[in-house]
Amino acid sequence: MMRMYRTDLFQELSEPIAWLIGIFLLINVFGGIYYMKTDLMSGIAVSIAILIGFILHELAHRTVANRLGCNSRFSIDVFSVLVTSATALLQNILLITTSRGLPFILALPGFVMSYCFYSRKDFEGIIAFAGPATNILIAIISLLIASLVPSAYYLGSFISRINSMLALFNLLPIPPLDGYKVIRWNIFIWIISLMFALVLLIA
Repeated sequence: MMRMYRTDLFQELSEPIAWLIGIFLLINVFGGIYYMKTDLMSGIAVSIAILIGFILHELAHRTVANRLGCNSRFSIDVFSVLVTSATALLQNILLITTSRGLPFILALPGFVMSYCFYSRKDFEGIIAFAGPATNILIAIISLLIASLVPSAYYLGSFISRINSMLALFNLLPIPPLDGYKVIRWNIFIWIISLMFALVLLIA
């Protein structure tokens, strides 16, 4: 998820601490800690998938923003922490009591703040698109590896599924998600990206 021109309510936190909090919350949203206790391989797979998908998603926002001449950093705020913590708590309660997770995950573990000294109309859409596009690319590569390397099938297919979910969620056309900014920039790119994410999720 990418935001622009927003005040960082956790500005006193260093960026590495913000990263650690965001990663920890997202791993719990997907039940990573629970799975590590009940099925170590699943827990490790969840954690690896989250680390790859989330970190590269946010770094893609940063990289594109920097290439466009903007200053950027990863951050968290009260709203993102509360929403993600509530989802993580509910997810783990359901897993412990029913062994089944949430049918749909709502998570906002953090965002990249971008400050552009000059900008064009398409800057916001391009920067926003970089995140889910990265998740889609990771999902495709992981699925190919899973298909070509039998020993990597479990982890590869898991990484592909998690990244497809991250792409699909972030492409929802609801502010402050990336999809809201992408659809305002280029609706055709949004539709194609959404279709890719859906196909990869059910592949």
